[in-house]
This record gives sequence, structure tokens and C-alpha cells, in this order.
Amino acid sequence: IVLFQQSKMIAQIRNNFLLDSQLEYNCSAFDPSFDWSTKGTPQPIFGIICMICGCVCIVPYLFCLVIMWRKRSTACYKLMFFLGVNDVFLLVVVCFFAGAIFATGGVYCHNPKLHFAVCMAAFVGFFASCSTCFLIALNRVVEMLHIQWLSWLYEGNRPWYSTIAPISLGVFAALFTPIAFFNSELHIVHFDPMISDRYEYANALHAINNILFPTASFVLYAIMILRVRATSQKTTRNAANSSVNRAALVLSVQCGVIVCVHMSTCVGYLALQFIPSSDILRYTAHFGWILLHGLPPYVYVIFNRSIRRSFVQMTNPPSRVTTNT
Repeated sequence: IVLFQQSKMIAQIRNNFLLDSQLEYNCSAFDPSFDWSTKGTPQPIFGIICMICGCVCIVPYLFCLVIMWRKRSTACYKLMFFLGVNDVFLLVVVCFFAGAIFATGGVYCHNPKLHFAVCMAAFVGFFASCSTCFLIALNRVVEMLHIQWLSWLYEGNRPWYSTIAPISLGVFAALFTPIAFFNSELHIVHFDPMISDRYEYANALHAINNILFPTASFVLYAIMILRVRATSQKTTRNAANSSVNRAALVLSVQCGVIVCVHMSTCVGYLALQFIPSSDILRYTAHFGWILLHGLPPYVYVIFNRSIRRSFVQMTNPPSRVTTNT
């Protein structure tokens, strides 16, 4: 008689200060003689491409951060700046740290403490980024619909104070819930450190985060777009009607791109934690994660006239001089 031992789900609330001393993350607990240097699949081309993507995304984002900081008198720009800082940090991790791991064939057990430290920090940034996207969407809806009983949230320095909530959520997730690690054999970040089959590795809070915030942001953006369309239908003058319709189109495209990338990446990455997948799907998921944090500067420059004008002036000083004269 063969008895099949069912994997045990790891504790969802844990003390990550203990790092790799926990049994589920102790690389020598189950087979002390195992040589972990034999594990891992070097992917130098994939790693280099990730690093190149990092440069392509981070450089324009830094320009946008400077522009948004100068415009921080507006509540939305305060939140966008905070989101941008998170995105740039995550791009460093996802493109350069992960790129190095993929290129050299790294796995968690090659350097557990380093993986824990970097991935815990990335957890803070990722959870903060997702919830900040929701706060920005809420800000847009509050301003567009003139919701007075919520407008006080965005007065003065209160937008800065509101970022305490995303940071707190990220810190809680990083310190007290299961962490995901970069794995060169899977080409993605994964909750399973590949130590033992005795445990099932998952993170319930991560699953809720990846479904709740993108969905809530989508609903808020949908409300905003419907509001613009309703306004355009009530407009009687042709010139004004054309202007509103154009604004609705631009808003629809801008929000649609961001929300689609956000939702597909978060939900897709979540699904890959539980279902068997091909290499191409995992490569796509990781590039989707890079796109999630690297797309905003391009969206800002293309659709935000104010940021685009400032971006051109910063990157092309001669044109600024010519314009001023």
C-alpha cells in the first residue's frame, strides 16, 4: 500500500525576522548533504534583456519624477511621485537584481539571506505600488465627480500622509507573510523556494492584493470614463462637444492601457504560482511585471501634455531656449 502524503500549507502569518532559520526555508533541514550549487539554470540572454529593459524604463522615469516633484502642489502629482519612487525601486529589483539571478542561474538557497532581504524590500514596494494605484484612481474620481465628503483627503499635505497606508500594508506583508523569491529555473519570482515537497507555498494576502486593487482601480476608472461620456452627451456646442469627446478618448486609452497591464500582470503572476506553465508564459509574465512599473513614464509623456512639455524642455535644452525667446 502506497500512502501519498499531502503537502502542508505553510503558515500565512509568520515572523520573517527569523529568515532562513524557519523549517520551511531552511535549505539544509531536509537533506544536509545536498549540493545547492548544482541547482539553477543560467539564462544570460534573458538576464541581460531584463537589465536593458531596466535602463529603458528607469531613465525616462527619473525625468518624470523630477517633473512630478516640481508639480507636487497638486494632490495627484504627490501620489504619482510616491508611486514613481516605488516603481523605480521595483524596476531596480525586477530588472537588475533578478536579471543577475537569471543570468547566473541563481536560486534561493544559493544565498538565502540576500534573497530574503531583497525580496522583503520588494514586497514593501509592490504592495505599496498596487494600493497607491488605487489611491490615484480614487483621487481622479473624487475630483471629477466633485465628491466633497472625500475631497478633504487630498487637501494640503494629506496626500503625503495617505501614503502611510500603502507603506504599512507593504511592511506588514514583508515582515509577517510568506515571501516570494526569484528562481532561475522558473524564470519568475515564486513563493516556492524549491526546498521540499512537504509544504505548499502560497500567500493569501498577495492573492487578495493582486485581485482586489486592480479590480477596484478598474471600476473607478470605468466610472470616470462613463462620467466623461455622460458629460459629452450633455454638451450642446460642437466645439465643446468635440473637446470633451477627445478628452474621453485620451482618458479611455490612457486608463485602458494602464489597467489592462496592471490586471493582466497581477492576475497572471498569481495564476502561475499554482498552475503548470510553459517557459514562454513565465517569460511573458516577468516582462509584464517590468512593463507594469516601467510603462507609466511613457504613458505620462504621451497622454499628459504638461509632463510632455516639461519632459521635452528637460531633455532638449536648446528648444527651451528657443521657445522662451
